[in-house]
Amino acid sequence: MTSSNLEKLAPFARRAGIVLTGRERLLQRRKKLEFVLLTEDISPRSRREVEEAFSCPLVSLPTADDIQRLFGFRGTKVVGFKKSSLARSLLRACREMQSANTGGRDMQEARTPRVAVLGTAGIGKHHAKWWHVDGAEVVAFLGTSEERVAAAADTLRGMFPFTGRGYTDLDELLHREKPDLVDVCTPTECHYEHAKKALLADCHVLCEKPLVYDRSLSDADMLAQGRELIELAAKRQRRFGVCTQYVVATRNCLAMRPRELADIVSFQGYLVSPIRGRAPNPRRTWVDLAPHM
Repeated sequence: MTSSNLEKLAPFARRAGIVLTGRERLLQRRKKLEFVLLTEDISPRSRREVEEAFSCPLVSLPTADDIQRLFGFRGTKVVGFKKSSLARSLLRACREMQSANTGGRDMQEARTPRVAVLGTAGIGKHHAKWWHVDGAEVVAFLGTSEERVAAAADTLRGMFPFTGRGYTDLDELLHREKPDLVDVCTPTECHYEHAKKALLADCHVLCEKPLVYDRSLSDADMLAQGRELIELAAKRQRRFGVCTQYVVATRNCLAMRPRELADIVSFQGYLVSPIRGRAPNPRRTWVDLAPHM
């Protein structure tokens, strides 16, 4: 299917009444949606809200004008489609149109995503194993020297059946391996550069926390880097996430709180470094652990 197929199906979707608009209405019926269509020109904040709110597939059209042309809704940047055989056909048409526009590389359509892990000296080696357990193919990793690459390859082979290659140059890795997803586990000062290169190579990106941090930069500069990455991911239609796994438990914890506590408006915690032998360093501990919250 191509964009012409999408144009052919759109009138049938309108007549069948399977197209829904309005954020509140979509939220109320999110369990009945086949997929959600949003535009590339939606704000990064709104995109994040949509990604967090809906578990169904998300696909993109270039602008709100395309939604108006296809479905007749003016000024709308998010529409949902009720579960049906017609909605499934629309979803295939949207995905195949996206795949054609990105050279046929759509991670949602890939049976075995190809993953490259940048940095395996610390948490990165565990990420590599988790990707393998989840069914992905770990095709490559990035190290800082030939000696460390050789040692890391031995470590990975001891953790799971790793058959990929190690690199010391990210540009070479991206050019030769063409991974679907890049998992950034390098030192925080490298996150911005490595995530940006991966996005420009049309890879999906998972970045260890914190997203960006460099003591040599001002707060404004770091915020600008973070926003640039988010906007770049939206523009390239790539998935971009930050690994802050504690957040996953937040909703469950809130659901278990006693009703008499009402809404929680503040939280106090005591952070300690989890690394053995590391001298107390409040700044480093905060940078390492605070993003989880």
